[in-house]
Order: sequence, then C-alpha cells, then structure tokens
Amino acid sequence: MYSSLLLFLGDIGDTEVLVIAFGFVSLVLIVVLLWPDKPAVRQQLSKSYVDEELRVLQKLRSEGRMNEEQFEAEKKRLLQE
Repeated sequence: MYSSLLLFLGDIGDTEVLVIAFGFVSLVLIVVLLWPDKPAVRQQLSKSYVDEELRVLQKLRSEGRMNEEQFEAEKKRLLQE
C-alpha cells in the first residue's frame, strides 16, 4: 500500500520504503510518548491561574479595596473550580 503511494517519487526500492516506513513509525512513537498528558497540562494551567488570582485577591484586600468577607468568598469560589 505505502509503496504504491510512494511510486510518484520515481525509482524507489523496497529498502527505501522500509526506511521511510521506519522513520514514520519512529516519529509517531516519539509524538505519542512525548505528547503532554492533557489532564496534567490542564491541571498545571489551572493551578497557575488560581495562584495568580489569589495573588490579585490578596493585593485587593491589602489595599483595602476588598474586605475580609469578600476575600474569603472569592477564595472559596476559586478553590472550588
């Protein structure tokens, strides 16, 4: 099947087909093995987002633009997401 797809390249032999197939399979394996785990990436991004939002809330509280009750309510909302 693959050799028929590669005939347009000219005079290609079985050895070249095997080398190309091996390269393709190797590339697929590398991508599959090294591809980041999506839930882990999502969890890391989520943690970064929550950390940054908590810093903003703490800054607002320290500046007096948010009282303690508001801070705790927002903190609870963030940690539940």
